[in-house]
Amino acid sequence: MSSKLKTCWSSPKMFHSDFLVEAELAGAIKAAIDELPVKCREIFLLNRYENLKYHEIAEHLQLSQKTVEAQMSKALQHMRLRLAEYIVSMIPADAPFIQIQIGIFSVPVAINFSVTSVV
Repeated sequence: MSSKLKTCWSSPKMFHSDFLVEAELAGAIKAAIDELPVKCREIFLLNRYENLKYHEIAEHLQLSQKTVEAQMSKALQHMRLRLAEYIVSMIPADAPFIQIQIGIFSVPVAINFSVTSVV
Protein backbone atom coordinates (compact mmCIF):
# COMPACT_ATOMS: atom_id res chain seq x y z
CA MET A 1 0.00 0.00 0.00
CA SER A 2 1.41 3.42 -0.94
CA SER A 3 2.21 5.92 1.82
CA LYS A 4 -0.26 8.37 0.31
CA LEU A 5 -3.04 5.79 0.54
CA LYS A 6 -2.02 4.86 4.09
CA THR A 7 -2.21 8.53 5.09
CA CYS A 8 -5.63 8.84 3.50
CA TRP A 9 -6.95 5.76 5.30
CA SER A 10 -5.51 6.85 8.64
CA SER A 11 -6.91 10.39 8.47
CA PRO A 12 -10.53 10.51 9.66
CA LYS A 13 -10.49 14.31 9.29
CA MET A 14 -9.94 13.95 5.56
CA PHE A 15 -12.93 11.67 5.22
CA HIS A 16 -15.08 13.87 7.46
CA SER A 17 -14.12 16.99 5.51
CA ASP A 18 -14.79 15.33 2.16
CA PHE A 19 -18.12 14.06 3.43
CA LEU A 20 -19.15 17.55 4.55
CA VAL A 21 -18.24 19.11 1.22
CA GLU A 22 -20.05 16.34 -0.66
CA ALA A 23 -23.12 16.71 1.57
CA GLU A 24 -23.16 20.49 1.08
CA LEU A 25 -22.87 20.13 -2.68
CA ALA A 26 -25.60 17.46 -2.77
CA GLY A 27 -27.86 19.78 -0.77
CA ALA A 28 -27.17 22.67 -3.15
CA ILE A 29 -27.92 20.46 -6.17
CA LYS A 30 -31.19 19.27 -4.62
CA ALA A 31 -32.21 22.84 -3.75
CA ALA A 32 -31.42 24.04 -7.29
CA ILE A 33 -33.45 21.19 -8.79
CA ASP A 34 -36.36 21.89 -6.42
CA GLU A 35 -36.43 25.53 -7.62
CA LEU A 36 -37.09 24.51 -11.22
CA PRO A 37 -40.66 24.83 -12.52
CA VAL A 38 -42.52 21.49 -12.32
CA LYS A 39 -42.38 20.50 -16.02
CA CYS A 40 -38.80 21.74 -16.39
CA ARG A 41 -37.76 19.73 -13.31
CA GLU A 42 -39.49 16.60 -14.62
CA ILE A 43 -37.69 16.88 -17.95
CA PHE A 44 -34.34 17.56 -16.24
CA LEU A 45 -34.71 14.55 -13.93
CA LEU A 46 -35.74 12.24 -16.76
CA ASN A 47 -32.68 13.27 -18.74
CA ARG A 48 -30.04 13.48 -16.02
CA TYR A 49 -31.20 10.80 -13.57
CA GLU A 50 -33.15 8.37 -15.77
CA ASN A 51 -30.78 8.82 -18.73
CA LEU A 52 -33.58 9.32 -21.24
CA LYS A 53 -32.73 11.05 -24.51
CA TYR A 54 -34.67 14.14 -25.57
CA HIS A 55 -36.77 12.26 -28.13
CA GLU A 56 -37.63 9.62 -25.49
CA ILE A 57 -38.70 12.31 -23.01
CA ALA A 58 -40.78 14.02 -25.71
CA GLU A 59 -42.55 10.76 -26.50
CA HIS A 60 -43.02 9.84 -22.82
CA LEU A 61 -44.50 13.26 -21.90
CA GLN A 62 -46.26 13.78 -25.23
CA LEU A 63 -44.33 16.99 -25.95
CA SER A 64 -42.39 18.13 -28.99
CA GLN A 65 -38.67 17.50 -28.95
CA LYS A 66 -38.12 21.27 -29.35
CA THR A 67 -40.07 21.84 -26.11
CA VAL A 68 -37.88 19.31 -24.31
CA GLU A 69 -34.74 20.97 -25.70
CA ALA A 70 -35.93 24.42 -24.60
CA GLN A 71 -36.82 23.20 -21.11
CA MET A 72 -33.45 21.45 -20.73
CA SER A 73 -31.67 24.61 -21.84
CA LYS A 74 -33.53 26.59 -19.15
CA ALA A 75 -32.81 23.91 -16.54
CA LEU A 76 -29.10 23.73 -17.34
CA GLN A 77 -28.76 27.52 -17.30
CA HIS A 78 -30.48 27.61 -13.90
CA MET A 79 -28.23 24.85 -12.54
CA ARG A 80 -25.07 26.59 -13.80
CA LEU A 81 -26.11 29.85 -12.16
CA ARG A 82 -27.13 28.27 -8.84
CA LEU A 83 -24.05 26.05 -8.61
CA ALA A 84 -21.49 28.56 -9.97
CA GLU A 85 -19.80 29.07 -6.61
CA TYR A 86 -19.19 25.32 -6.30
CA ILE A 87 -17.89 25.01 -9.83
CA VAL A 88 -15.45 27.91 -9.38
CA SER A 89 -14.29 26.60 -6.00
CA MET A 90 -13.43 23.20 -7.53
CA ILE A 91 -10.93 24.73 -9.96
CA PRO A 92 -7.41 24.88 -8.51
CA ALA A 93 -6.17 28.48 -8.24
CA ASP A 94 -3.04 27.71 -10.26
CA ALA A 95 -4.82 25.84 -13.07
CA PRO A 96 -3.86 27.35 -16.45
CA PHE A 97 -6.93 25.85 -18.12
CA ILE A 98 -9.89 23.55 -17.57
CA GLN A 99 -11.36 20.91 -19.86
CA ILE A 100 -14.91 21.61 -20.99
CA GLN A 101 -16.89 18.67 -22.35
CA ILE A 102 -19.24 19.66 -25.17
CA GLY A 103 -20.97 16.62 -26.56
CA ILE A 104 -18.24 14.29 -27.72
CA PHE A 105 -15.64 17.09 -27.84
CA SER A 106 -13.31 17.98 -24.99
CA VAL A 107 -12.06 21.55 -25.28
CA PRO A 108 -9.31 23.16 -23.17
CA VAL A 109 -10.38 26.63 -22.01
CA ALA A 110 -7.88 29.12 -20.59
CA ILE A 111 -8.73 30.47 -17.17
CA ASN A 112 -8.33 34.21 -17.09
CA PHE A 113 -10.94 35.66 -14.77
CA SER A 114 -11.39 37.00 -11.29
CA VAL A 115 -14.50 36.79 -9.17
CA THR A 116 -15.33 40.18 -7.69
CA SER A 117 -18.70 39.34 -6.23
CA VAL A 118 -21.12 36.46 -5.92
CA VAL A 119 -24.82 37.17 -6.24
